[in-house]
Amino acid sequence: YGLTVYLGKNNTTSINGNITTDGFKSAGLYLVQTEGNTTTINGDINTSGNDAYGITLYLADNNITNLNGDITKSGNASFSIYLNFSDNNTTTMTGDIFKSGNDAIAIVLKDSDNNTTNFTGNITKTGDDAFGLRLIRSDGNATTITGNITTSGADAYGIQIDSSHGNTTNLIGNISKSGTRANGLYIKDSNNNVTTITGN
Repeated sequence: YGLTVYLGKNNTTSINGNITTDGFKSAGLYLVQTEGNTTTINGDINTSGNDAYGITLYLADNNITNLNGDITKSGNASFSIYLNFSDNNTTTMTGDIFKSGNDAIAIVLKDSDNNTTNFTGNITKTGDDAFGLRLIRSDGNATTITGNITTSGADAYGIQIDSSHGNTTNLIGNISKSGTRANGLYIKDSNNNVTTITGN
């Protein structure tokens, strides 16, 4: 891992420089079972390997995370920004996301509620089962993407909301997709969501 905060509270951390990781389940930033931290990264995150992550929050609440830089990832089942069982976090990223590999997701919230995520930049993804933004069993989140989402590959989605309720999602930009069974916006078993796309 580039930086791990484990079982800590109320830490303030700043990194000025790039983070490069290589290997199975590697991560640029990993916050686990922690709360109230403020983390700022001014630089790029480059990861390679399957099940690799750019920024991961697991069982982490009330954290503020800022990334000013790009995330470049190669490998299957990899996520750029991943919140899992994490609530009330604010994540801001200014930069582009480049991802290659199957089952790759740029931004995913899973079993996570009441988070605010602001992303400014473009998302480019190649590979099957790829997603720009995916919400799974996550409620009350506010997500804003200012930039374009481009996906190529079978079963690829620009935005997917699955079993998630009461979320507000804003995309200011275009969704471009290619591949069989590709969807720009897909909502499944979800109620009371507000989704706005300003673009094509």
